[in-house]
Amino acid sequence: MLFRSAFSLAAFYVVLTSFLWNKYGGCLRLLTESVLSLGVIFATLAIPFAIDGTLTGATWAIEGAGILWISIKQEQKYRRLFAVTLIFAASIILLSELLLPLSGPHLKFSYAFANSAFIGCVIIAIAACCSSWLLSRDYKGKHNIEKSLSLALLVYGLFVMFAGFEYQITDFLLHSVHGVLLATLSSICTLCFIIAGNRLKWDMARWVSLLSIVPMAAAVILCYAYQPQLSAHYGYLVWPISFLIYFYGLKQSLTVIPQKP
Repeated sequence: MLFRSAFSLAAFYVVLTSFLWNKYGGCLRLLTESVLSLGVIFATLAIPFAIDGTLTGATWAIEGAGILWISIKQEQKYRRLFAVTLIFAASIILLSELLLPLSGPHLKFSYAFANSAFIGCVIIAIAACCSSWLLSRDYKGKHNIEKSLSLALLVYGLFVMFAGFEYQITDFLLHSVHGVLLATLSSICTLCFIIAGNRLKWDMARWVSLLSIVPMAAAVILCYAYQPQLSAHYGYLVWPISFLIYFYGLKQSLTVIPQKP
């Protein structure tokens, strides 16, 4: 029921966006973009609802990112701070849904990583990183504290992502493949930040791709601790790809390291 509602609302807002753009074009650009953002929000929420259906925390994060985007355009300082507060509160709400359910038994998931707990963490992390990028740009009425909030949101997003990952490892007893899975996640994150750094000219994203050597090193240690050999559990595919991605990210990151005159 929740999936159908979210999907129906997403379709409605996308159709409404198409109508507004075709009818009014750029005259109602802000309204059209706002309606489209609502469509994206409900389309995103339809995914975890379709799997096993929790999701207040992830909803708060997406709403916070949407409010932040609109508030920057409308030069609303206090609304921007409220949006950032929503994003930070999202993980607390998600945690309460997992550990302190208001009614019924404790949530049980059938498949590792394909459940609303992990997807909720991914959504919160993406919302936080997108908000970090929004605050990193130059815009009218920007305050110094928002530069610090940009970095805080980026760190927060990465923390939620990897905390959600570790929760899956513990909950599904995946310690034997912990290293390979961590290397896979690190590679995916590194690739995403490389693309973001290049396409959006976002220096902090390039630094994140450079610092991904930390979880990669942890993954190597975990492999030696729990696996019979580094190539086990598809490691012979994961490790070469992971290191290729990292060294490509390293090459890209060198462009933001200050050079000597």
